[in-house]
Amino acid sequence: MIEVEIPGRRTYQFTHAFFDFNGTLAVDGIIPEQVKRLLAKLADSLELVLLTADTNHSARNQCGDLPIAVNVLEQSGQKQQKAMILQQTAGQGKIAIGNGSLDEDMFLEADLAICIMGEEGCSLSAMLASDILVRTPEDAIELLLHPNRLISTWRT
Repeated sequence: MIEVEIPGRRTYQFTHAFFDFNGTLAVDGIIPEQVKRLLAKLADSLELVLLTADTNHSARNQCGDLPIAVNVLEQSGQKQQKAMILQQTAGQGKIAIGNGSLDEDMFLEADLAICIMGEEGCSLSAMLASDILVRTPEDAIELLLHPNRLISTWRT
């Protein structure tokens, strides 16, 4: 669990981080080694879940040695599937990290939504539904590994 008090909001006790795959953690279906190392560290504090359409058919292979549950979504209704998985996860403390239009509803279900610009960019709908916009997956994971960084960005 990661606990952080955000002035003007509340104290959050984050338990789960839900990630999109392509454009978020991976570029062209490949997760950079630095991202893998950071995910392994983050798994000490949060339950990690991957929600992916798996466009490049590489998610299971790329995540095989990582402490992350891999969920390959059905082809139709992926946007709704992502949101439903968050809805069905008990309790508060859910973080969603993504970059695309398919992530918008997931962001709205999360307690904290982080949009990644990345090499693929991000959709306007995902950006507007997010709480925080960062450049890279490393930046997003580092925010969670050093939660006091969230205070400066997210306080009201």
